[in-house]
Amino acid sequence: MNGIRFRSGLAPSATAFAAANGYGVLPHPHQHAYDPDGRIAAFCQTEPSWSVPHAYLRSRYESGTFLIDGRDARVLLWKWRLGKGGVDELMLTFGRDLKLLTDEAYWLRFLPFLAADLESGGFTVTLPEPRMERFAGEYFMLGGKSNWGHWLVDHLAQSHFLDVYPWLRDKTLVVNAMKPWQRETLDHFGLDKVLEIDCDGMAGLFEFERLWVVSGWPLPARIDHLRSRLAGRGTPTRRRLYLSRALMAPQTRVANEDEVQSVLCRRGFEVVFPEKMSLAEKIEAFGGAEIIANAPGSASLNYLLFARRDAISINFAPSFMGWDNPPANWAMGSMAYMVPGLDSTVNVYGRLPPGIEAHVNIDTNEYYAPDELNAAIDRAEAMRGTGP
Repeated sequence: MNGIRFRSGLAPSATAFAAANGYGVLPHPHQHAYDPDGRIAAFCQTEPSWSVPHAYLRSRYESGTFLIDGRDARVLLWKWRLGKGGVDELMLTFGRDLKLLTDEAYWLRFLPFLAADLESGGFTVTLPEPRMERFAGEYFMLGGKSNWGHWLVDHLAQSHFLDVYPWLRDKTLVVNAMKPWQRETLDHFGLDKVLEIDCDGMAGLFEFERLWVVSGWPLPARIDHLRSRLAGRGTPTRRRLYLSRALMAPQTRVANEDEVQSVLCRRGFEVVFPEKMSLAEKIEAFGGAEIIANAPGSASLNYLLFARRDAISINFAPSFMGWDNPPANWAMGSMAYMVPGLDSTVNVYGRLPPGIEAHVNIDTNEYYAPDELNAAIDRAEAMRGTGP
């Protein structure tokens, strides 16, 4: 086994990055306003734990957004086995000097195969010498991950740059080995010129003659782009939906699922299972509902990306999201995706199972109290100005 050391390559500005690393850089020509009316900031005053990811997202606007001309760029594809028997994957883009060409990677410290030294801007990956495959021509790095929420926000959202720079539409999109539901979303966005990269083992290295890479594009801007293509397109109804993970046992993330479903059904909610729905069905159902209750995880993004503007979210939040001083990295990693919708969200915080004192793992199945859930529904109805 050989350790390959990669280092973070971001600089404070696109100009500094280009000068220091010898890459061509195109700045994003449009400005995106984050929380222009201060509604999310006001929410964070009432629930202070959300101030950490809110401040993080605001800081992401300071260094700007740019498109990097990555000549001889390399993509590391790494897979690792999960405890439940599945496989997760990661795609990282590096330059010829092995510096990261993507956003800051604070979350890398949580991955099992990395020995992180992020304070000095580096981390070590230990892996067998991967076979490197080289591709001639020009490509656009869309990237990919076989997880619904991360695929949409971290990867598919970057298709926005094909609108900003129309000449990019001639380039082949680099993606992971896609699932059928990923191809369905690409079809919806009119994207069909793709190169799927995969490896025989658990690691692969790919070099591209020229690879265009997005860096520094803030998460709220990504969500707004996706909403422009997906949100509010269903027929407006008074439907109330509970997006359940009950079919994803043992990681349902709601320990008292039957009790929670009973409370919600008595208050007029339908139980739906997003993983069984097509994209068209999600657009219609989520885009027409007035209140959407989300089990922890990607379900909250289903609300953010598909719901109409006046819909309300009841978000099942793991207990650590309500701590007075949540762990900074997990706050950014797990909570940041929910922040853009906080002004139309009612949070219900979980309780840890007996015998567990503290944790920062979103996959722990927690208990959600019926009385607190009923109170959250009352608040959501008040925000909507409706009753059962």
